[in-house]
Amino acid sequence: MFLSGNSLSLASLSTNFSTICYYVLLKFVDKSAQKSSIVSTTASIEKKSMKKRIGIFGGSFDPPHFGHLHLATSMMHMCGLDEVWFCPTAGNPLKTGRALVSIDDRLQMLKAAIADEKRFKIIDIEAKKKPPCYTVDTLRDLHKTNEMAHLEFFFILGDDVVANFHLWKEPDAIIDLATIVVGTRDAKPFFFNQKLSEKVMQSLKKGVVNISLVPISSTDVRYRLAKGLSCQSLVPSKVLDYITSHHLYL
Repeated sequence: MFLSGNSLSLASLSTNFSTICYYVLLKFVDKSAQKSSIVSTTASIEKKSMKKRIGIFGGSFDPPHFGHLHLATSMMHMCGLDEVWFCPTAGNPLKTGRALVSIDDRLQMLKAAIADEKRFKIIDIEAKKKPPCYTVDTLRDLHKTNEMAHLEFFFILGDDVVANFHLWKEPDAIIDLATIVVGTRDAKPFFFNQKLSEKVMQSLKKGVVNISLVPISSTDVRYRLAKGLSCQSLVPSKVLDYITSHHLYL
């Protein structure tokens, strides 16, 4: 189920612009974690048990970029997660207007993107499925295949996803299978979806985590790549190398 790259020490990394950007970003996360706090102080987010806390981070990752890594790193620090499991989807039912790069290519790019963080892992549970893929089904599968007596799942969302959360399959079941944690920008009014049940609304409110999100989108990255513009400050160098060698997003 797991796919992951080899961990490398900082000293072994090539000194290039995108690598420097990433480690500056990590330093920023460490400092912001000291200044910020989780909005909720409920027991569901505070670490009060001995269970291993696993963040589940789903998405297309087409391609993976520093915004993804920043959100994962921030949530890991702020929520006390032991690991973050990236779960690339074979097909998002809410994003049907554009063909995705192949799941094999996205898995390889994601593997390259997380290679330097041993607490990041890849699960290919959705990659092996025929699209569309649904989060609630993935969480149910994870509960079946893992020793839940020793694991606690936290599902990571960006605040931009909440507006359409009512369109997801069985949102009430999702919050029973994992604690939802929502990364939102500092001092930014958080939008709550009135089409959701009160139970889901309260779960989202309790899971709000105040962080500084990095304004990078895969859409913008694909546009820049298609135009031949530099993406060194947006995408890890190993991912860019893979994109170039496989002639993606041209």
